[in-house]
Amino acid sequence: MKRKHVVYILIFSFLIGTGCCSKPPVKVEAPALQTPVKNYDKSNYGSVVYMKQGGFFGIINDKGEKFVPEKLPDMFRFDGLRVFFDYQILTGGPGSPKWGTPVQLTFIEIE
Repeated sequence: MKRKHVVYILIFSFLIGTGCCSKPPVKVEAPALQTPVKNYDKSNYGSVVYMKQGGFFGIINDKGEKFVPEKLPDMFRFDGLRVFFDYQILTGGPGSPKWGTPVQLTFIEIE
């Protein structure tokens, strides 16, 4: 009989100890963004073009402006592909193509 009581007391103590000693869940908040999220200009639709003379890909937007992306991902290297894109203008350095404005793409997707 005493043995049963000891077992019950141990089980009860274990259950109470694990339930009462656990810490309540901590709410973790996402860190604040360093830079505000930019609303993409929906007028930046254009077509990818391959320039045989010079051997590079560029983008001509619907307004007729020409852009030369610094690194155009392989999946977008198709002449005539319609894309939506956003960019940052790069300051001209030596060897930049004279065909259009050198840019770094910050966003690109197939239209």
